[in-house]
Amino acid sequence: MMPLLKGTKVEYGQLLRLLMLAQNEALNERSTKSAPPAPAFTAQ
Repeated sequence: MMPLLKGTKVEYGQLLRLLMLAQNEALNERSTKSAPPAPAFTAQ
């Protein structure tokens, strides 16, 4: 796979982390609005 970004591994890692965080936030927002909460988030 050819890297599209010319950056250090640290920069690439930070970008990946940001992407994953954004993805998680979007998933959490969607699940709280349209679906019942996941078992991990249920109050016991």
